[in-house]
Amino acid sequence: MPRNGDHDDFEQFERIKQKTGEASRRIKDHLAEVQSASRETLVWLKENKHFYDSDGSMVGEPWWEKVSDTDSPILKDLRDFFFRCHLFDNGIRHMIGLLKAKGVVKVDGNFQKELKFAVDYRSMGLHHELMGYVAAQKSNTTIKLADLVKRFDAKNTAYLRDRRVVPMSQLGMWTCRADETGYEISLGIPAREFHINAFQPIKDAFDPSAGTFDPKKVHPPT
Repeated sequence: MPRNGDHDDFEQFERIKQKTGEASRRIKDHLAEVQSASRETLVWLKENKHFYDSDGSMVGEPWWEKVSDTDSPILKDLRDFFFRCHLFDNGIRHMIGLLKAKGVVKVDGNFQKELKFAVDYRSMGLHHELMGYVAAQKSNTTIKLADLVKRFDAKNTAYLRDRRVVPMSQLGMWTCRADETGYEISLGIPAREFHINAFQPIKDAFDPSAGTFDPKKVHPPT
């Protein structure tokens, strides 16, 4: 039971430890399926024929539309940001949807509701922070639950713990370690594989001056 001020009762602590542990083990046992889903997602993003609506429905239109050429530094910076947002939103929705269909991820609550939280701007910001630790070969770096409260402007640690830690772990976006010191969050395996195998190859092919990405310049990681 944690002693860091999270004020868990023993039953709640054991429940979260069990749920997050089960999710982590199931994902590790299906690593091949996770990697396959990330590669399938790269193909889907590269084709650029569909996008996901806010309710999770797939729409038969490109997830990124080309915009006009520009030399403006401000416009190029804004385009880079919006491209990253669209790429993350649609890519994560697609990949996690594939993993749900394969039975790799299982969420106790409403799947689309939890997935919507996983792709909002705060979650995307945290994803990039955690991926930064992986890229810097500091993957053992974790974030404590109390620090997450500040990032998500949550009511308190109990609210974030009860409403977000378990579903985000079950989706594979976070890995949660629960022990006597409390809760620590790191990047989930599916989130890592998505960024390496799908997100980064598409992002590398984006030209903010041209307002689009060239599918011919999208190359899977070697």
